[in-house]
Amino acid sequence: MNKTTLLEEFSRTKIERALNSFTYLFSDSYHKDIPVALFWSLSGLEALYVEGDTGITQQLNDKIQVFLGEIETDKKRLKKLYNFRSSLIHGGMSIPIKDAIINDEKHLDNLYEMNTFAIIILVTSLQKIIKNNLTELKFKYTY
Repeated sequence: MNKTTLLEEFSRTKIERALNSFTYLFSDSYHKDIPVALFWSLSGLEALYVEGDTGITQQLNDKIQVFLGEIETDKKRLKKLYNFRSSLIHGGMSIPIKDAIINDEKHLDNLYEMNTFAIIILVTSLQKIIKNNLTELKFKYTY
C-alpha cells in the first residue's frame, strides 16, 4: 500500500469498489464527460447494493431505500435513474461525441440530473457506511 493512500491499488471489497469508483468522479474532464461520471457513480452504487446480475434495478431500488430510508419525494427519480442506467450501460442511450458542444438542453439536463442524483445517493451511502463504521452491506430478502 502506498503511504499516501488508505486503499489498496485494487479493491478487495464492495465498499472499496464503491470508493474507488467514487475517485473517478474527480478529474479535470468531469464536467465534459458527464456520461462517464454517470457510469462511475452508478458503478459505485452497484458495487454497494447489487448481488449477482439479475433484478439489478429492483435490488437498487429496494436496498437503497432500506439502507438510506424511504425516498418519498424522489421515488420517480430513483426509478428514472435506473432506467437511465440500463439505457447507458446497454447501449440504448444517445451519447454525444467526446468534446462536442451540445445544444440539446433537454438531453443535457437529463444527464446532469441523473448524474447529480446518482452522486448524491453514492455520497450519502458512503457517509452512512463511514458514520456507522461498517465494513460491508448485507441484505436479506424475506417473503
